[in-house]
Amino acid sequence: AAHERYHTLVLSSAANETGVALESAEDDTEVVLISGEPLDQKVVQYGPFVMTSEEEIRQTLRDYHYGQNGFEKAGTWKSDLGQEFLREYGRE
Repeated sequence: AAHERYHTLVLSSAANETGVALESAEDDTEVVLISGEPLDQKVVQYGPFVMTSEEEIRQTLRDYHYGQNGFEKAGTWKSDLGQEFLREYGRE
């Protein structure tokens, strides 16, 4: 099945499905494949932030707001991929 750009695909973990085949409609297609084991712990999400407790979410929002603890350049940083997405979909 074909999928649009910038979409996440979740691959199956069924025992009888042991591979994946990718075909590109364009020569310059890039793929990022990330894998890992389930963490088996609570997940709390608020906007783009994902943590393991509501208190961690609150602390992360404070850090983001005050530009500290890894968010020092968050107010001025722009993603190249994000900018391309905005141009393509006319939302600049």
